[in-house]
Amino acid sequence: MFGIGLPEMIVIMAVALIVVGPDKLPELARSLAKGLNEFKKTMNQVKENLSEESKIISSVQEDLKKTTGAIAGKLLDNDPQIWTREDDINAGDTPDDDIIEVDTINEERPWEKDALQEPGKDAASETELPPTNGVRQENDTSDAPSREEAHSSTQ
Repeated sequence: MFGIGLPEMIVIMAVALIVVGPDKLPELARSLAKGLNEFKKTMNQVKENLSEESKIISSVQEDLKKTTGAIAGKLLDNDPQIWTREDDINAGDTPDDDIIEVDTINEERPWEKDALQEPGKDAASETELPPTNGVRQENDTSDAPSREEAHSSTQ
């Protein structure tokens, strides 16, 4: 069994009888036997599950091998008809039917107007905008008073 002979088994039983006692030894033997039976059942279930899974995996593996063989056969074949799409063959399309031609549009789009304008000009009014850095230029003719005028009027 486990490399245990009859003399070793007798020694183990004697030690168990001394440690556990004659009253509880049969109960211990029954519980050990039940535990071993449950362990065997569990191992058999695991083996069955693994064999079922291996069958499924082997069938998938066979399908993959067939598919790769078919694809390799198509790729290695020199016939260009195999390389075309099936819907092209069925519809009778020519290779020129897949080309999409776009008519040119001469209209300017609103976002393109801004890109084509020079910096500093408003696209809507075509007037020159004042600088945005906050400093007034000498030729500015706005109605707002200058800093010096505003400062002198407050004093």
